[in-house]
Amino acid sequence: MNPTFAYLYDQTASDPRHERDLALMEAELARRGIDGRLAREALFRDVQQMGREFVKMGIKNIVVIGHDASLLRMIPLLPTSDVTIGFLPLGEAGAIASMLGIPSGISAVDVLAARLVETVDLGCVNGRPFLTEAILPTSRASMTIEGKYRLQPQDSGAIGIRNMGSSAADGSASADPKDGWLELVIQTRPVKGALAKILSRGRLEETHMPFRNGRLDASQKVDLFVDGVALSGDAFE
Repeated sequence: MNPTFAYLYDQTASDPRHERDLALMEAELARRGIDGRLAREALFRDVQQMGREFVKMGIKNIVVIGHDASLLRMIPLLPTSDVTIGFLPLGEAGAIASMLGIPSGISAVDVLAARLVETVDLGCVNGRPFLTEAILPTSRASMTIEGKYRLQPQDSGAIGIRNMGSSAADGSASADPKDGWLELVIQTRPVKGALAKILSRGRLEETHMPFRNGRLDASQKVDLFVDGVALSGDAFE
């Protein structure tokens, strides 16, 4: 067993459909000398809690086995911990795995064994780090950029703050998580009118702007979805 590695199994690993793939992955990890401590997600013990326990033990490489959402739950550990997070997807590869270029199943072990480490930016909303994006689905909220100017949808529209963003049509990330910037994206419906409707065919119009610091203000309490987790409030830094 390699003492520098630990593996966190989420609920996906308990699915009998993945039993064979999991056994193959475990055998390959042992063959390559990168097997390590194991911990399994339980009702009152999630992957983030287990990850914090491994950090306290001084383990430097913590690998999530399972679903995209479990990997995202580990992101808050990164700014305050001297660890590298790895990922071995089980089942059908999700959007995060695709954006990171990690295949599902035993092929993912090749990526892990290559020890290729990427350092990426993280966004932060009200003290909560995020990897992908923060989304306000429908709102007349306004975004103040760098304390200098404010942007707001003309009609109720969606506001996104991207770090890596969501998956593009080709499976890649829709934003660059290594450029030192976040990206503000405001989506609105095209201007109303017969001619505009014919030309746009219902498409969304998008405004894009890079920034590093901003404040999102809403006239009432709203849910901002940060890496898929809802944060409630009327102001977000």
